[in-house]
Amino acid sequence: TKPAELNKQVPQALEQIGLYVPALAFLLRRPSLTPDEFRILLRLHRRNGTLSQVAPESVPKELAGEFADALRAIAAPTTDAESVNPGAVLHGRYRVVKVLGRGRMGFVFLAQDQKHDRAVAVKRVAVHLTDDPAFRDRLVRAATAAWHLEPHPGIAKFHKIVSHGRRLDLIGEFVDGEALTGVLASRRMLPAVECATYAREVLAALAWAHERGVTHGGLTPANVMRTREGMVKVVDFGSSLGAEAPSSSDIGSF
Repeated sequence: TKPAELNKQVPQALEQIGLYVPALAFLLRRPSLTPDEFRILLRLHRRNGTLSQVAPESVPKELAGEFADALRAIAAPTTDAESVNPGAVLHGRYRVVKVLGRGRMGFVFLAQDQKHDRAVAVKRVAVHLTDDPAFRDRLVRAATAAWHLEPHPGIAKFHKIVSHGRRLDLIGEFVDGEALTGVLASRRMLPAVECATYAREVLAALAWAHERGVTHGGLTPANVMRTREGMVKVVDFGSSLGAEAPSSSDIGSF
């Protein structure tokens, strides 16, 4: 493959496997972009939640309409999370307790599954993401694969995906504990023995999933939880795809 042709293929390949930030960085280093490459750039910015950073004067004339439509889409409410108050019942069975966090991918609620009498985490994906057919398809496929994954004590269980019009809700096990990001922020450095414990438990969970053909797609310290009982669990299987995990000072996720 010629270098010029390879340069065209790299951002598309990165985008296809969900590595949106590296793909965006690759394109931003280019001195100039063709209209097709700029279209990819806009799509990546939209997926990363950074579309507002694009200077309107840099957009090719033939893409001005698409750019304006994309800006209007992200300016509109991407989720009705603000109107979902504690006590509201989602999909006829999930009674909302509170909002756990918010990120580029949407909101996460703590809810009570009234059918099975258990606490669950409900991730409501932002509409500007679910409006992207490629992203929605990849998310549904990843969630379906996670749903079929056999139970493992080190992996938060994915329960269900609910699609209603433009909305997409991902229902999973609620893990009552603290993310590794919070542990690192409060303690700075961890003893070697504790680091080895995290590594051993996370690698065991990933190996279990990989042997069954399921990958995480966006593992970060935010996706590693220590429960109140001291167990280590990997969360967000089937719902990350490399997107930013919702940020929150509250504990618990899936």
